[in-house]
Amino acid sequence: ARTRNQRADFLTKFPEVEAWYKASCQGSKETGRLRLCNLGNFCTWADLLPNQIANMSEEDLHPILLRFIEYETNRGMVGATIAKRLSAIRAWLRWNGKVIVRPLKVAGAQSHPTLDDKVVCGQHGLREILDQCPTLKIRATVLLIAHAGLRLRVLGEQDGTNGMVLSHL
Repeated sequence: ARTRNQRADFLTKFPEVEAWYKASCQGSKETGRLRLCNLGNFCTWADLLPNQIANMSEEDLHPILLRFIEYETNRGMVGATIAKRLSAIRAWLRWNGKVIVRPLKVAGAQSHPTLDDKVVCGQHGLREILDQCPTLKIRATVLLIAHAGLRLRVLGEQDGTNGMVLSHL
């Protein structure tokens, strides 16, 4: 598996991690990739291998997870991002038949501050965007997104396959 993350790519050398990664990709390749990257980053931070995490008792793992939350918070990470990273670790543990029962509170887990100041552009703003589009294909894409509510992922997968074509309209 190639994820553009050396830590995550290293983890796929473990057969059990590779199986978990492939299962995570069944719903969405992007979800699988992000979970693997988040697990890799946590393993590096904690200086643990995935099988060591899976074999730890909740009593031993819970304080490490709390320290990880504190570390990420002190780094200035947004609560929603920290919660997403924890969900990858929880998914890995569930795959191995483990569940963290004790609560892991993350301040601002439901907050998405990057979206707070976003506004919908009007006709004038859309005209400025369209004027910057170098090709008709890009203009058509912008118009479909602006007027039809099309989401970017609908236009195709990350690897360029399974995209929408005009005959779908």
